[in-house]
Amino acid sequence: LLARVHSQIKLANTRKHIQQQLKNTFLQAPTGICVLRGSQYIVEVANEKMLDIWGKSAEQMLNRPVFEAMPDASGQGFEQILDTVYATGKSFIIHEAALELLRRGIPEKVYLKFVFEPFREEDGRISGIIAVADEITDLVKARQEIEESEKRFRNLAETLPHLVWVADANGEQTYASSRWKEYTGVEPSDEETWREMVHPADLEKVNAAWQHSLTTGTPYKCEVRLKSRDGEYRWYSGNSKPVFEGDTIVKWVGAFTDIHTEKSFAQELEK
Repeated sequence: LLARVHSQIKLANTRKHIQQQLKNTFLQAPTGICVLRGSQYIVEVANEKMLDIWGKSAEQMLNRPVFEAMPDASGQGFEQILDTVYATGKSFIIHEAALELLRRGIPEKVYLKFVFEPFREEDGRISGIIAVADEITDLVKARQEIEESEKRFRNLAETLPHLVWVADANGEQTYASSRWKEYTGVEPSDEETWREMVHPADLEKVNAAWQHSLTTGTPYKCEVRLKSRDGEYRWYSGNSKPVFEGDTIVKWVGAFTDIHTEKSFAQELEK
């Protein structure tokens, strides 16, 4: 009997130790986690990361309905999402949600990735929801800044008389201003359209120069005759420079400028 008592005590202590380890893992997880109990979504437990995402203290949030404790989050669609998960038992994932929160007393627009899972008892009954969240505000804002920068660049490119283009690090074209089609009648996109526009006598030279730039990372320069939509060839000066992120080339930005008058004048002087 004594051995059985010792065994039960040891088993209880083991379970307690495992539970404490799980609790510590939960509280120290690098992602936000909380458990919302019942149809009122009472915050039963929330780790430090989730409290940091909310911008609230444990005293403000624990043992209170989540939207009562955090009224700044209400009316943004999350009540309906939680109701759906609670009613259907189906998980719900949001890859990028914009949310207006009052964090540490300061109104902020934040971007979060959420996973909502039903919390089930041993008998399968749904008694709450487990919410997992990661803040991605910095990533989203960085992407938005890049997109806005690209938009400004393209708006500027469309106002210039030059034939502007952008290629990726491998030399594949990703953008060409509308001036290209206005002049050549062709939307440049690949080697075939390039051959259609460039004078046959200049093709090998400009291709070699471009391959040299791609291989060495040095700026691209060339003089080439481009055919207009009317079949006339005019001289253009092509220039392109690599764009770096750190030590890595991420794209090339270039433009072709009409130099036909200057080139023709120089050729006349040489005669």
